Amino acid sequence: MNYLRQVAEYGNEPSRAAFTDVILAFSHSTEIPTLLTHITAYPVAEQMHRIQTFYAHFKALRWYISEAGKRGDPYLLDWAGSDLVLYGGRMILAYNKILYPYHKWFMKTLQSAPDKPEKLTELTVQLLQNHNVANAEAFCKCILDFREWESPPEGWPSAFRVESEWHWMRGCAPVRDW
Repeated sequence: MNYLRQVAEYGNEPSRAAFTDVILAFSHSTEIPTLLTHITAYPVAEQMHRIQTFYAHFKALRWYISEAGKRGDPYLLDWAGSDLVLYGGRMILAYNKILYPYHKWFMKTLQSAPDKPEKLTELTVQLLQNHNVANAEAFCKCILDFREWESPPEGWPSAFRVESEWHWMRGCAPVRDW
């Protein structure tokens, strides 16, 4: 019960998503159904901040990919390409108020999002199978043209720095663990 209370109070999205579609077969506790409802609800109060933060990471990774292309840096291109998909996908999931299930079920969950760009799956697979600047730009355009995204008020470079380099100073988890 203590674990369920902790997940309900401050669990990250993968911890919450693990309880999606759970079937409570038997319990003497009247608290469990309420906890499960709270656990599996998307944290709507945090939606805007999440979208803004994922957007900042998305924009930073787009920049890293352009830098990787200029330098011919395969490591930077590979890392940034995968994370670009992660944060672009997290933007879509947050927009749809869908919990992020962690990496194993990420693509399946993203594909099932009801409101997403038309060619998202195709461009995602294309980028993941062939990390290059052109595929990354096509993926970015797909995400950015989908809707007018909320950007952080302090600008994406500052938001990215705070959440990716300085999160430890506030005792917060890295964005990828939200």
